[in-house]
Amino acid sequence: MSASEYCVWQLRAHNAIYQEGLHVPTLIYAPGMALVAGRVRGPRQQIDILPTIAELLGLQIQGAELPGHSLLHAVDPERELFYTSSIDWSFLSARHGHREYIYSFDREPMEVFDLDKDPKELASLRNVDVQELARMKQRMLEWRMNAEASMFAYPGDGLDSSAAWLPR
Repeated sequence: MSASEYCVWQLRAHNAIYQEGLHVPTLIYAPGMALVAGRVRGPRQQIDILPTIAELLGLQIQGAELPGHSLLHAVDPERELFYTSSIDWSFLSARHGHREYIYSFDREPMEVFDLDKDPKELASLRNVDVQELARMKQRMLEWRMNAEASMFAYPGDGLDSSAAWLPR
C-alpha cells in the first residue's frame, strides 16, 4: 500500500462510513449451547447483539421491541442500515440492499457504491437516479434526527417513535 493509499484508508476508516470501517469482527462464545459454527451473513449492525444475547439466554422481551435482529437468524437482504461518522455532522451513510450511499451534507456529490460489484468501494456509481438520491438523503437525515432526538426522549413522552425498545 502506497503512502497516499494509506492516508486515504486512514481517513476512510476513521470516519467509519466505508465498509472497512464498518466491519467489526465479532465472536460469539457460548459454552454448553448448541450453536452451529459459521459466518453471520447479511446486513448487520451492533444493535443486533442485544437480541442475540437475549435469545441465547432464552429470554423473551415482553411489552417492548428491540431495534435489532438476532444474529442467529437470517435477515432481509434489503434491510436498511444507517451510519454516521465519528466526526459529528460530517457524513451520513445508508445501506439498502447491495447499495451504499454516503452523504456529506451537500459539500460534495453523494457517493453511491454497488457493494456486490465493488466491495472495496473504489468507484462511485455515475448516473444514479436523482429521485433515488433525494429519497436516500431524506431517509438519512430523518434517521439522524430521530437518533439525536432519542438521546433526549423518555418513555411515554411522545418525542421519539424510534425508541421502540422502551416499554410502552
